[in-house]
Amino acid sequence: MGARVPGAPLRPPLRVLRAPGLDEDRLRVYRLAIRLSLVADPLRLLDGDFPDREFMRTIAEHNVRQALTLLRNAS
Repeated sequence: MGARVPGAPLRPPLRVLRAPGLDEDRLRVYRLAIRLSLVADPLRLLDGDFPDREFMRTIAEHNVRQALTLLRNAS
């Protein structure tokens, strides 16, 4: 999955996030849950013998930073 080009139409599942009237608090919790999952799952792989450990560590660290940013912006 590549980076989204600004101005390009959203893929069908992501269009739902643009629907008017959605509960913004729930969307924030959803975004945080996704980021935390993207931290936990790579760390689980690192507990085993995953061959590209640095790649998984990079994914986990990036998503820790993103989760912390979401939490800072929430307060």
